[in-house]
Amino acid sequence: MNSTTQMYVDLLYRKYGKTQLTRQELAETLEISVSSLEGLILKGDLPIRYKRIGVSQKARYVFPIIEVANFLAFADAA
Repeated sequence: MNSTTQMYVDLLYRKYGKTQLTRQELAETLEISVSSLEGLILKGDLPIRYKRIGVSQKARYVFPIIEVANFLAFADAA
């Protein structure tokens, strides 16, 4: 893990106090709406790995902060 990724992991952990984010928290972090985030998930265009918990239409999604940090670090480098 590079220093930029570690910085984002630390930042996200301090802000949310946990190792996985909800859809609302991820949308806030990416500065997009929850509906935009859900659209990316449904189209398969979200470049962040996540886990779906449940099989119903209202299944929960969790996003590990390491995956979010990797995405943010890559976006910073680009």
